[in-house]
Amino acid sequence: MKFKLLLAFSFWMLLMAVSCNKDDINFDAPSQELSFSRDTVFCDTVYHQVRSETYAVKVYNNEDKDILIPRIQLAKGATSLYKINVDGKPGYDFKDIPLRKKDSLYIFVEIAPEATGPEAIAEDKILFQSPFGQQQVVLFSVVQDAEFFIQTPSNPNVITSNTTWTNNKAKIIYGNLTIDQNVNLNIQAGTKVYFHKNSGMKVSTGATLNINGTLANNVTLRGDRNDPAYDTIPKNWNSIKMDAGSTLNMNYARLFGGTKGLDMKQANATINNSFIHTFQEYGIYAVASTVTAKNLVMNNCGESAIGIFKGGNSQLYPFNNCQLF
Repeated sequence: MKFKLLLAFSFWMLLMAVSCNKDDINFDAPSQELSFSRDTVFCDTVYHQVRSETYAVKVYNNEDKDILIPRIQLAKGATSLYKINVDGKPGYDFKDIPLRKKDSLYIFVEIAPEATGPEAIAEDKILFQSPFGQQQVVLFSVVQDAEFFIQTPSNPNVITSNTTWTNNKAKIIYGNLTIDQNVNLNIQAGTKVYFHKNSGMKVSTGATLNINGTLANNVTLRGDRNDPAYDTIPKNWNSIKMDAGSTLNMNYARLFGGTKGLDMKQANATINNSFIHTFQEYGIYAVASTVTAKNLVMNNCGESAIGIFKGGNSQLYPFNNCQLF
């Protein structure tokens, strides 16, 4: 019996010893360059104090050995407008980062800047230091100063007097922005109007929306995600809804990326030299309304570029560059 107990005890001790014996992992300094999934991160156009989406960079170890990257840091350090996360850890300066052979790690990048003017460039670099030399990934973003129009339970977000928007700041709309009855909103050339998800604009009875772009400086109305990938994606915002007796005068404008472009009911619109594209349903949805258009391009709409219902009237004067499809 004692022999059996001794044998069982020895077996379990041996098993524990084997299970507790970990493989030795030795990390060496890199002896060749790292490689990256991208050498430049072009961040979405961002606005004053608004955090961007998160972008990813993969760092690859192509060597047949485990390496220890001596240092990964933001070139501008703690003063950088960018924030990075290296292999799950936030910060701006990292030392002795292990990376197994033929493996990779993620670096996540975002920016939440302070605007210093109407439009500026925010640039920094992620630096990789090793005995082999220094490598870098460039971080680049356009930063715009912005004015916010936010609908809340205590703020119905209504323009109650004649107003002019200039291009000194981007206009960002959260929720619905309403132009009150018999009020004019004038949007000057070069102004950028961005709508957050599920947001839109309402032009009330008797109100007028004047969009006054020029050939060199179009007015842009779109969703607030400026990454080029969103240029061809609809339903990023809702629509410009026009109540009975309201008026739209639009010249040299780009309107795109929502559910409906113009949602008109017994309203009037005069549209010249403009683009309306990439809407989930209609570019123009007009019920018992009048639409007069010249030099207008409309395309990439889920239901139809234009829908005229209940006795509405559409007068389209096709110039050379006029296309509806």
